[in-house]
Amino acid sequence: MTLPQRAYFAGILDSEGWISITFHKSHPGHGRYKPYLGIANTCRPMLETLQSWAGFGRIHPGTGTKLAKKPYWVLHFNTLSNLQILLELVSPYLIIKAEQANLLQELIRLKGLHPRIHGSAGFSPATPRENEIFARIRQLNGHPVTTAA
Repeated sequence: MTLPQRAYFAGILDSEGWISITFHKSHPGHGRYKPYLGIANTCRPMLETLQSWAGFGRIHPGTGTKLAKKPYWVLHFNTLSNLQILLELVSPYLIIKAEQANLLQELIRLKGLHPRIHGSAGFSPATPRENEIFARIRQLNGHPVTTAA
Protein backbone atom coordinates (compact mmCIF):
# COMPACT_ATOMS: atom_id res chain seq x y z
CA MET A 1 0.00 0.00 0.00
CA THR A 2 1.40 3.41 -0.95
CA LEU A 3 1.61 6.20 1.64
CA PRO A 4 -1.35 8.09 0.10
CA GLN A 5 -3.39 4.86 0.08
CA ARG A 6 -2.58 4.28 3.76
CA ALA A 7 -3.68 7.80 4.65
CA TYR A 8 -6.89 7.50 2.57
CA PHE A 9 -7.67 4.12 4.14
CA ALA A 10 -7.15 5.58 7.62
CA GLY A 11 -9.42 8.53 6.84
CA ILE A 12 -12.21 6.21 5.70
CA LEU A 13 -11.69 3.99 8.75
CA ASP A 14 -11.79 7.01 11.08
CA SER A 15 -15.04 8.27 9.54
CA GLU A 16 -16.95 5.18 8.32
CA GLY A 17 -15.40 2.28 10.19
CA TRP A 18 -15.01 0.58 13.53
CA ILE A 19 -12.33 -1.28 15.42
CA SER A 20 -13.66 -3.73 17.96
CA ILE A 21 -13.35 -7.04 19.79
CA THR A 22 -15.93 -9.67 20.59
CA PHE A 23 -15.62 -12.19 23.38
CA HIS A 24 -16.93 -15.74 23.03
CA LYS A 25 -17.39 -17.66 26.29
CA SER A 26 -17.04 -21.41 26.57
CA HIS A 27 -17.62 -21.48 30.35
CA PRO A 28 -16.93 -19.07 33.24
CA GLY A 29 -13.39 -17.74 33.10
CA HIS A 30 -12.64 -19.28 29.70
CA GLY A 31 -13.18 -17.87 26.25
CA ARG A 32 -11.59 -16.21 23.29
CA TYR A 33 -11.31 -12.70 21.97
CA LYS A 34 -11.91 -12.08 18.31
CA PRO A 35 -10.63 -8.74 17.03
CA TYR A 36 -12.16 -7.23 13.91
CA LEU A 37 -12.25 -4.10 11.84
CA GLY A 38 -15.10 -3.03 9.58
CA ILE A 39 -16.11 -0.27 7.22
CA ALA A 40 -19.70 0.34 6.08
CA ASN A 41 -20.59 2.44 3.06
CA THR A 42 -23.14 2.79 0.26
CA CYS A 43 -20.33 2.91 -2.32
CA ARG A 44 -19.32 -0.69 -3.00
CA PRO A 45 -16.58 0.27 -5.53
CA MET A 46 -14.83 2.29 -2.81
CA LEU A 47 -14.92 -0.73 -0.48
CA GLU A 48 -13.62 -2.95 -3.29
CA THR A 49 -10.73 -0.52 -3.76
CA LEU A 50 -9.87 -0.65 -0.04
CA GLN A 51 -10.14 -4.44 -0.14
CA SER A 52 -7.74 -4.62 -3.09
CA TRP A 53 -5.24 -2.32 -1.36
CA ALA A 54 -5.36 -4.44 1.81
CA GLY A 55 -5.18 -7.71 -0.14
CA PHE A 56 -7.83 -9.36 2.03
CA GLY A 57 -11.21 -8.73 3.62
CA ARG A 58 -14.79 -9.73 2.87
CA ILE A 59 -17.56 -7.53 1.49
CA HIS A 60 -21.19 -8.39 2.21
CA PRO A 61 -24.52 -6.54 2.13
CA GLY A 62 -25.27 -4.55 5.26
CA THR A 63 -28.17 -5.44 7.50
CA GLY A 64 -30.03 -3.41 10.05
CA THR A 65 -31.04 0.22 9.94
CA LYS A 66 -27.72 2.09 9.96
CA LEU A 67 -28.20 3.37 6.41
CA ALA A 68 -31.72 2.09 5.89
CA LYS A 69 -32.69 4.61 3.20
CA LYS A 70 -30.13 3.19 0.80
CA PRO A 71 -28.52 -0.25 0.39
CA TYR A 72 -25.06 -0.46 1.91
CA TRP A 73 -22.16 -2.87 2.12
CA VAL A 74 -19.74 -3.81 4.85
CA LEU A 75 -16.05 -4.62 4.41
CA HIS A 76 -14.85 -6.86 7.28
CA PHE A 77 -11.29 -7.68 8.26
CA ASN A 78 -10.77 -10.29 10.98
CA THR A 79 -7.79 -12.53 10.16
CA LEU A 80 -5.28 -11.92 12.94
CA SER A 81 -2.06 -11.96 10.93
CA ASN A 82 -3.54 -9.78 8.19
CA LEU A 83 -5.14 -7.40 10.71
CA GLN A 84 -1.77 -6.92 12.35
CA ILE A 85 -0.15 -5.96 9.04
CA LEU A 86 -3.04 -3.70 8.03
CA LEU A 87 -3.04 -1.89 11.38
CA GLU A 88 0.72 -1.38 11.20
CA LEU A 89 0.25 0.30 7.81
CA VAL A 90 -2.68 2.60 8.62
CA SER A 91 -2.33 3.29 12.37
CA PRO A 92 0.11 6.19 11.94
CA TYR A 93 -2.58 8.04 9.96
CA LEU A 94 -5.53 7.39 12.29
CA ILE A 95 -6.79 10.22 14.46
CA ILE A 96 -10.21 9.28 15.89
CA LYS A 97 -9.57 5.54 16.23
CA ALA A 98 -5.84 5.63 16.99
CA GLU A 99 -6.20 4.32 20.56
CA GLN A 100 -8.47 1.45 19.48
CA ALA A 101 -5.95 0.51 16.78
CA ASN A 102 -3.05 0.53 19.23
CA LEU A 103 -4.99 -1.59 21.73
CA LEU A 104 -6.04 -4.05 19.04
CA GLN A 105 -2.42 -4.39 17.90
CA GLU A 106 -1.42 -5.14 21.48
CA LEU A 107 -4.15 -7.76 21.77
CA ILE A 108 -2.99 -9.40 18.53
CA ARG A 109 0.59 -9.53 19.89
CA LEU A 110 -0.69 -11.07 23.14
CA LYS A 111 -2.73 -13.62 21.20
CA GLY A 112 0.46 -14.61 19.41
CA LEU A 113 1.89 -15.53 22.81
CA HIS A 114 -1.25 -17.50 23.72
CA PRO A 115 -2.42 -19.18 20.48
CA ARG A 116 -5.06 -21.32 22.22
CA ILE A 117 -7.08 -18.22 23.08
CA HIS A 118 -8.30 -18.16 19.49
CA GLY A 119 -8.77 -20.96 17.04
CA SER A 120 -9.85 -24.56 16.86
CA ALA A 121 -7.40 -25.73 19.53
CA GLY A 122 -9.88 -24.74 22.22
CA PHE A 123 -10.49 -22.06 24.81
CA SER A 124 -8.03 -20.78 27.40
CA PRO A 125 -8.49 -18.29 30.21
CA ALA A 126 -8.15 -14.69 29.09
CA THR A 127 -5.29 -12.82 30.70
CA PRO A 128 -5.96 -9.77 32.89
CA ARG A 129 -4.39 -7.49 30.25
CA GLU A 130 -6.64 -8.92 27.53
CA ASN A 131 -9.65 -8.20 29.74
CA GLU A 132 -8.41 -4.62 30.23
CA ILE A 133 -7.99 -4.14 26.47
CA PHE A 134 -11.47 -5.54 25.82
CA ALA A 135 -13.03 -3.18 28.40
CA ARG A 136 -11.15 -0.12 27.13
CA ILE A 137 -12.08 -0.68 23.48
CA ARG A 138 -15.73 -1.14 24.50
CA GLN A 139 -15.52 2.13 26.44
CA LEU A 140 -13.91 3.97 23.51
CA ASN A 141 -16.63 2.65 21.22
CA GLY A 142 -19.36 3.93 23.55
CA HIS A 143 -20.49 0.55 24.93
CA PRO A 144 -21.08 -0.28 28.59
CA VAL A 145 -17.96 -1.65 30.23
CA THR A 146 -18.52 -5.20 31.40
CA THR A 147 -16.14 -7.96 32.31
CA ALA A 148 -15.74 -10.57 29.62
CA ALA A 149 -14.63 -13.46 31.80
